[in-house]
Amino acid sequence: NVASRFAAERFVEEAKPALEAGADETMRHETLRRALDRANDTVFGLAGRQPEFRVMGTTLVGAFVQGGSASIMNVGDSRAYIMSGGMLHQISEDHSYVEEMRRLGRISEADARSHPQKNLITRAVGVDATVEGDLFEQTLADGDILLLCSDGLTGMVEDGKIAEVLAGAGTLEDKGRELLTLALEGGGRDNITVALFTC
Repeated sequence: NVASRFAAERFVEEAKPALEAGADETMRHETLRRALDRANDTVFGLAGRQPEFRVMGTTLVGAFVQGGSASIMNVGDSRAYIMSGGMLHQISEDHSYVEEMRRLGRISEADARSHPQKNLITRAVGVDATVEGDLFEQTLADGDILLLCSDGLTGMVEDGKIAEVLAGAGTLEDKGRELLTLALEGGGRDNITVALFTC
């Protein structure tokens, strides 16, 4: 929780001036990379200075939305989804041992959900002096919903149920609260973060 708080604060602080000024795709990507570097420096530096925080790290997912375009960055297994035309699609790709096994065809999607090492991530913010995030570009149409979330949600609530909630009635705040409740009712075994955006 310490790593995630410092990383989020530093990431937003670094990206905010570009958000307010507006940016094209290249500038958005540069902003996200720079914000990730600063977030990583902050967490890595704190871990190095204070023994109680040694080897701490965090996952990260962020989006820079400009008009009908979203530039998305992720590190670890926090995810970005888009709900468009009644269908939910995962935009980001997890940096985890289990996801790599799934992509290689060594385990099935169903096995991945219950695998004992599903929380073993291969990339995190603040663990090493540098970290690389994946960048994705997503077009947004009127009515689309962008979901950014931690694995505290996706580990407890299946994608089909998430899609059902997002397609249902209510405000974005209502839907966010419902997703949070479902994750808690499902066991709430990890920190749960949910952020929703619509055009």
